[in-house]
Amino acid sequence: MENHPPGRLPPDYVNPVFSRSFPDPFVLKFCGEYFGYCTGFAEDGLAIGVARSSNLTDWTYVGGALQPLRSEPPYYWAPEVVYSNGKFYMYYSCGNETLMELRVAVSDRPDGGFEDAGVRLTNEEFAIDAHVFVDDNGDRFMFYATDFLDHSHIGTGTVVDKMRSWYELEGSPRPVTRAAYDWHVYDPNRAEKGGVRWHTVEGPTVFKHKGKYLEMFSGGNWTNSSYGVAFASSDEILAPREWRQSIDGETLFPVLRTIPEKVVGPGHNSAVIGPNNRELYCVYHSWVGDERVMYIDRMGLVDSRIFVRGATYTPQPVPFPPSLTLESDELELTGKWNRLGKSLISDRDAESTVSVATRFSDLLFECSFRIVEWDESSKFSLFLNDEGLSVFELNSHGNRINGLEDRDESSSIKDFDPFAFHQISLEVSGGAIEVSLDGRRAGRWMEPANSARRPTLDCVGCAVEIASLAVTYGFNDLFEIGDEGAINRKWNIIGDARISFGDDALRLSVGSGEAILTRGDAFADFEFVINIRSDTSAEFGFALLREDSEPIKIFSVVELDESFAVVDNNSGTHLPLPSSYSKEEYRQFRIVKIGDELQFESEDLLIGATKVGIGSAAIGIFSKGPSVEMEMVRWTEIGK
Repeated sequence: MENHPPGRLPPDYVNPVFSRSFPDPFVLKFCGEYFGYCTGFAEDGLAIGVARSSNLTDWTYVGGALQPLRSEPPYYWAPEVVYSNGKFYMYYSCGNETLMELRVAVSDRPDGGFEDAGVRLTNEEFAIDAHVFVDDNGDRFMFYATDFLDHSHIGTGTVVDKMRSWYELEGSPRPVTRAAYDWHVYDPNRAEKGGVRWHTVEGPTVFKHKGKYLEMFSGGNWTNSSYGVAFASSDEILAPREWRQSIDGETLFPVLRTIPEKVVGPGHNSAVIGPNNRELYCVYHSWVGDERVMYIDRMGLVDSRIFVRGATYTPQPVPFPPSLTLESDELELTGKWNRLGKSLISDRDAESTVSVATRFSDLLFECSFRIVEWDESSKFSLFLNDEGLSVFELNSHGNRINGLEDRDESSSIKDFDPFAFHQISLEVSGGAIEVSLDGRRAGRWMEPANSARRPTLDCVGCAVEIASLAVTYGFNDLFEIGDEGAINRKWNIIGDARISFGDDALRLSVGSGEAILTRGDAFADFEFVINIRSDTSAEFGFALLREDSEPIKIFSVVELDESFAVVDNNSGTHLPLPSSYSKEEYRQFRIVKIGDELQFESEDLLIGATKVGIGSAAIGIFSKGPSVEMEMVRWTEIGK
């Protein structure tokens, strides 16, 4: 892998992002802020250190989060925090290193005040590294690490158990990933385990991408350079067999690993969404001197693979901000609002609105809110436009919410506390509308024709606190919708070609000559990301499109002497792709434009950069040849 060279697109950050000891970092995003948690004790005598940040790169240490147990175990390891309905649940392991158990603590705030709930979650003698995953249907699962003494590769591996509640597991854990390769060796002759060859697989973090489950995990010995991060995949979360591993440490290497004299022992990662709610970041630790400190790097999901653009140690572009926030001048306020810190609070005696006169057609709108005061006549709504298209409505009659799958009826939400913070998200993409509440889909439908987008929060007869608001222009198309009319979100073809949908992908089939596929608004600064594969004989690439002008080809992927390269069409320079590159397998490409500079990446590899004298432009995917397929396309304005 290669790091970005100095002197690239400003502004930058450099790892580590937090220079004090912060092992096993987990980061929670809540109300637009980031809260980090780490292994160990704080200087104030409390367990589990806490830090906070507004942007993932600038961190402030807060102190300890958890009152230690009366039994005074010497170790508190690997905390993770989950928020639900006004409560923060911290899952952590504690014990004497030989005997370790998983427990849960609860607080009303994210930055401290956690008290143990008096519950031991696990029965094993050794259980560490809890991770909670909530599936699309709301089912909750806990992944954690425990020992396997009868396995072919003796040592620690990961398991999954279904959660009956935030405080109880079913008690039927099944293996997910166990040691299988030499790079998993912790100690070839571990004395405290009777001299056995001991392996370690630990630190699970789980994602779902297009119906497939992906687990990141750490392997090797956390104390030295053998430590690294890999992944496994499965079609079922409770699979009858272990999840598939492909990283053997010999032909395929961990996605995070030691870079001699630069980065030592990177691992035990978590993942969090960036400030613009589009980018995904891997948060992990690495050794600096005798301390493990916090690093972050961009990461991506491709089909059944995970990659990380790291470990990096040179300047990287900071996490991209959203197009606008609660502090932006583009917000329009009516009625009466009061500011409390970064929050806005509506006056219950006046109808008050916050609206966004959108500049572009595709957008992701996200807001964190809570009801402060209301009565039987109160109503809190999210409208898409001035014509009164309501996509979400909360009223006080049994906490009923309109905007679920059947938009003609309201639905009651169980255990919904309106006075706790909740998150509402609205995505408008090529005429398709999707609304999510607290991370779960609440409704999806097609937008009426000629609708003028103007997302508006409307408070009637209630005081509502808006703690955060972010709008990011652009789209993220995963091609998952079965209805072709809904999935074809205004893709346009220039040339002789047709598009079709199937297997969660878009296929561009070219007739004679060349065709360009395009959609979306023109942005001055942008990030373009695509997961794409092609027929062996096809040449494909990317072009910038301006209104009333010919497309400008910027990068082409071509075959040269049985190898592949990227052509910088501005200079004609051939930039080689890795020898492992195959057109038949999905690979992620990424183009970033800031000002006149374009940068091109292929997963964890920086391919090259060029300059273009062009202002705002849209992106196009062009193809010469039978067909190309794409399983994800993301097009995002980079905010200022």
